[in-house]
Amino acid sequence: MSLKSKLFACLALMALAQAVLGTTAYVALNGMTGTMRTILEDRVVPMEQLKHISDLYAIDIVDTTQKTHIGSMKAADAATRVAAARKEIDRLWAAYTATQMTEEENRIIQEFTAARSRSEAGLDKLQAILASGNLEQVQGFIDTELYGLIDPLADPVNRLIRLQSRVTAALYADSRVAWGRVQMVFFTLSGLVAVVFAASLWTVSRGWCCPCSGFAPACSRLPAASLPSPSSATGGGTRWATWPGPWPSSATSARSARRWRRRWSASAP
Repeated sequence: MSLKSKLFACLALMALAQAVLGTTAYVALNGMTGTMRTILEDRVVPMEQLKHISDLYAIDIVDTTQKTHIGSMKAADAATRVAAARKEIDRLWAAYTATQMTEEENRIIQEFTAARSRSEAGLDKLQAILASGNLEQVQGFIDTELYGLIDPLADPVNRLIRLQSRVTAALYADSRVAWGRVQMVFFTLSGLVAVVFAASLWTVSRGWCCPCSGFAPACSRLPAASLPSPSSATGGGTRWATWPGPWPSSATSARSARRWRRRWSASAP
């Protein structure tokens, strides 16, 4: 194989390794971005939504009803607050169920949906009692129905919140494994690039620099071996008086030697 072919082969291998390395880095970064997006959109935000739903049931409905019973809140204001809480729960639940779900998550959602359907009639009754301002009915509702409506809703919501944490931890573990594979590929390709670069340097050194290192000694002996010296020239030195430049004591390449020979021949009478 010629020196030119060897150099082109080395350059092609380096370009290929760099292309594979760049592609691997792009795919890895794209995958990490997708994982972070999944964690944020499908786990962190839903966890916040579920926590808000839990607080709405516990604070805006149960605590509001208790405050109405003890007289720290007006019944009309309590009815308005319960209605607003139910509307906000509907909005948050619709946003949460639009995210990506696991099989376990779907089972818990079905449990919550069934419990919520059973509680709607009781919450409608509570809202009507608060709107009427009858504190005795409020007390009776608290004693007999309120916690029976809310407790079946709290358990599925809390389980869904804990599930978000578990799924997030699993996604993080998977990303660690994927990053380990990317590192292995990265270091392997980096080593390949270094090997190809070293091979390119060796090829240039052996195929070009070493042969060229013998040009100067050979060319420095060329004038003395094949050309007459100035002292032996005839014509009283006229031939050397017309010499167009200094006599070369050494040359750096075969091309330089040929150039000097042409100049010497042209100066001959």
